Amino acid sequence: MRIERILSKNDVNSYIKYLGADLIITVGCGTSSEEGIQFCGKNNIDVIVTDYHSYNSCYSEGIVINPNNPRCNYPFKELGSAGVAYKLAETISFYYKMTCLQKYLDLVMIGTVTKKLSIRGENKFFVEEGLKQLKSTNNYGIKALLEEHNTHYKEDFFNLETIASIFPEMIPEERINNSRIIVELLTTNDSYRAAQISKYLYSEIKRRAKN
Repeated sequence: MRIERILSKNDVNSYIKYLGADLIITVGCGTSSEEGIQFCGKNNIDVIVTDYHSYNSCYSEGIVINPNNPRCNYPFKELGSAGVAYKLAETISFYYKMTCLQKYLDLVMIGTVTKKLSIRGENKFFVEEGLKQLKSTNNYGIKALLEEHNTHYKEDFFNLETIASIFPEMIPEERINNSRIIVELLTTNDSYRAAQISKYLYSEIKRRAKN
């Protein structure tokens, strides 16, 4: 059973307003959050929804970026949450003339592979270029996961089956709050902290596998 994560009024009241944010960008969810998004509009909080699930909502508040929106003419409909988020970041980078976006393709590749999406079209590009980027990644979190898996940077290592085993879907649906520690892992500039989080995540995966 899949648990649908939505942006609720409680989320906005408990976290977003408390932090003083005036913009929310969702990744991989939000198309079923009509009430929460309308509540954001009433509180002068802008919302950009990036999602890929079947589009079944229509509301005036917020901006929705979803290739499966019936009104969207984007030709490739099989992007996952990582791919859609990357396309938004790509558009922003074009506007601000940024040139560093390609270094994040390893993250997009991991998101695409672990979601078991079809490896064709733009997904194939993300995977191929992401694998190249992975070989020279400077992301401490990714490095820690590779080291925890006792993987060295060998040419024959970089295949999809191995990637899927090293970077499983680490957030059980019943423990969605783990997303915070995943974000910390993939954004930290502290190699020691990355190693700590990686060990914790793998211990959780092993514990869950035994149950």
